[in-house]
Amino acid sequence: MHGHFRCAVCQRMFCLEEAAGLARVVKAMLPEGFSSDSVELTVSGRCGQCASSVPGVPPLPPSPDTAPADLEPHAHPHP
Repeated sequence: MHGHFRCAVCQRMFCLEEAAGLARVVKAMLPEGFSSDSVELTVSGRCGQCASSVPGVPPLPPSPDTAPADLEPHAHPHP
């Protein structure tokens, strides 16, 4: 399973670590007879930098140096 977090404010995309068992849970939700090859997840919201900005004041433009320590800005290609 591959997951992303997309900030709705600055539009940066971050890769998420795989949550143990999440792909299995999602696959179990498929209707009877359906089969999946992969599970992708995108969570939308505000990144740490944008979430901590002052209400009514737009956040600073994103910088590669401001990525949260546990998330890396999205940099890998997708087929």
